Amino acid sequence: MRRQRMAAFDLLPVPSRYCLALVLAVSALACGLLLTFASAAAICLLPLPFYVGYLLRCDGWLGGRRAAERVTVDGGGHVVFWRGGTRFAVQVADDSLVLPWLIVLAVRGAGRRMTLVLWPDSAGREAQRQLAVYLRCFLEPA
Repeated sequence: MRRQRMAAFDLLPVPSRYCLALVLAVSALACGLLLTFASAAAICLLPLPFYVGYLLRCDGWLGGRRAAERVTVDGGGHVVFWRGGTRFAVQVADDSLVLPWLIVLAVRGAGRRMTLVLWPDSAGREAQRQLAVYLRCFLEPA
């Protein structure tokens, strides 16, 4: 079966304020529960700062590196991740997820698996719409 042609586009991900708000809200809730119900179970919250730091670095906050600094999809439907000026040809994995308010782009390439989470404010609206259409309509099932 021949692959349909589509318009090429670029997506430039940026750190998401929605992700930051969600991580900080969950952290505040956990700290509030700790203060309210202080008990021996409080030791379960010790890894919380490391988890919060990891999430914020993955989204590009705290000087972290995202899976891709730029995502390019050409007219033939080939996906390229750009990171640190290096180009990686990648294949979209079957477990990528497209929701109206979230896109989880899972890819395989450069000898490893990468995941890029795109919140509504993580990239331009038109670029996210084009990526969602590509993932839903143009991507052939494996």
